[in-house]
Amino acid sequence: MNAPSKIEAVLFDLDETLHARERSVARFARRLHGEASLDVSEADFVATVLDRDQRGRRPTEGLYTWLATRFDLGKTADEVVHAYRTTAWDCPVLFPDARETLRRLRPLKLALVTNGSELSQAAKVANSGLDRLTDYVAISGVLGLSKPDPAIFHATCAQLDVDPSRCVMVGDSPEHDVAGGRGAGMRTIWIARAPWPDGRPRDYDAAVSCVADVVPLVRRWATN
Repeated sequence: MNAPSKIEAVLFDLDETLHARERSVARFARRLHGEASLDVSEADFVATVLDRDQRGRRPTEGLYTWLATRFDLGKTADEVVHAYRTTAWDCPVLFPDARETLRRLRPLKLALVTNGSELSQAAKVANSGLDRLTDYVAISGVLGLSKPDPAIFHATCAQLDVDPSRCVMVGDSPEHDVAGGRGAGMRTIWIARAPWPDGRPRDYDAAVSCVADVVPLVRRWATN
């Protein structure tokens, strides 16, 4: 059996890997609550928004149209959706170890691979400064390719000029990041932000509880 290739590049998921998306959504919900006169507490309103948001799996229009109908926010559904799209990502909340992890991984090549619209994902990346800490950003809404399709990973590798076998994909999604990266021929590191799905094979190369723990793993793979 051939020895694994030395790692030359690390690809990161964005939401709930480097970007604490749920915290950013909660902050936007608190802003909405503060701008309206509601008969529900801020804590309950934020909890409702996060529950309905389903970690980004629910379409934006459906969520905020429902909110505008359910609560007297002083805005139309269209105005709430517009406010979310244009202001929710003004100051994205990153996990505390995100920036330092990227700095410590240099001189390896670094990229972001994220599913989502160009408007929202580009705003998160630019306003958080992650674009200045990485070499390439692959956004599904720009490329017309989405994780777990191997094509979006291969397109990123082409931009980095690195073979997939010399890349690591890091992310919190068993389907999009672990299975996607593995299907593209990469090693994978799962960020355990939530329990692993029952019955799903644990086919990652390593699992960590925080992004900072990626550094020693990757350094070892890059030298051995």
